[in-house]
Amino acid sequence: MRRSSALLAAVAVTAAATACGSGGSTHSTTSSSSAQIKVGMIAPLTGPFAPLGQGDEQGADIAVSQLNAAGGIDGHKVDLIIKDDKTDPTQSLIDFQALQGEGVAAVLGSSVSDSARAVAPKAEQAQIPYISLSPVDQTVNPVQPYVFLVPAVTTTYANRLMQWFKAEGITRIAVGYDNTDIYTTNGYHSTLSQAPSYGVKVVDTEVFQITTTDFSTIVSHVAGSGAQAFLVWATGPAPVILTKTFSGAGLAAKMKLVMTPSDATTLYTRPAGPAANGVVMAAALGVIAPQLPQSPIKTAIGNLATPFAAKYGGQPSEFAADAYSGAELLFAALKQAAPGFSGSAIQSALSHLSLLTPDGEYHYTQTDHSGLTPDDVAMVVVQDGAFQPTPWQKTQYSTLPG
Repeated sequence: MRRSSALLAAVAVTAAATACGSGGSTHSTTSSSSAQIKVGMIAPLTGPFAPLGQGDEQGADIAVSQLNAAGGIDGHKVDLIIKDDKTDPTQSLIDFQALQGEGVAAVLGSSVSDSARAVAPKAEQAQIPYISLSPVDQTVNPVQPYVFLVPAVTTTYANRLMQWFKAEGITRIAVGYDNTDIYTTNGYHSTLSQAPSYGVKVVDTEVFQITTTDFSTIVSHVAGSGAQAFLVWATGPAPVILTKTFSGAGLAAKMKLVMTPSDATTLYTRPAGPAANGVVMAAALGVIAPQLPQSPIKTAIGNLATPFAAKYGGQPSEFAADAYSGAELLFAALKQAAPGFSGSAIQSALSHLSLLTPDGEYHYTQTDHSGLTPDDVAMVVVQDGAFQPTPWQKTQYSTLPG
């Protein structure tokens, strides 16, 4: 998987852009320009997390279309080469190796936590800027010079959750998490580390797997724990099943069910149906864009939301916002790295980049490759399948990014 020194320039401005096979499916968003900058993307277009990959692809597609319509970068259009990692970390590594061979300037992806964690050290070795779409703390803590993160780290999410718990007078919580996933495991440990500072005590811990389909025992434990809220770190179908079990047991009237950003999507609310009413979660500000006051962040979100609605219908998912924001961050760095577009120039630009995107206001530095703060995270509640700001979130509008 190592890259030869001849390829460390990491960019190819070519007369044509074609994608070669890598074991995973490949396609590219090309322009008619004879001079192009190749950018790679790894996404789970098939497999269990395919809905996440769909959002990744949609968000990146809109960002590239907008950039190329505006003339590209230094006269060069961007060719986005997308490879399917099939929700498999091994395939992600194969895809990254293939993208190296195609001379990409940088790589976006993957939204699968284990895939992102597998690819990050390879990108670092190859000195190819890698902008992760999965909030895996270990990709940026400690800092790896060529690796950057788009979603906030779980510590930032946990901090925002604790702010809300404190404001609501919630001092006792139960925590459930999927111990087979690094993102959800990190989330659990971030909760444990943040809770004491806010006067919050974890009175019950429940462990499950992504394949768990029966949550009756877990819900029974939580019901008898004395918790005022049940915080769940999970992705995929498990949160939907858990939500229905929680609601069916009548717990929604006794305690708050709280989810994390991976569930801030219709992929959660639609199958959960009425059972999701009243569920609170931390999420990107974009999911409550229609309710935000006029502000720079609302304008930034609209730059994605308006074309997204026209092309795909509805509001962009958390994953589409992540991919769009990641692409904007990369394009801003590419503009600073012109005309050579070397990997080192892109890395240097990213390491000193401040930019307002639909995901928030990033301030990357040489020692911070996450760049977001709790103010970039919203606390929202599900009402009839739609995301609304919690009453507490409305009191935070004076701290909106931008």
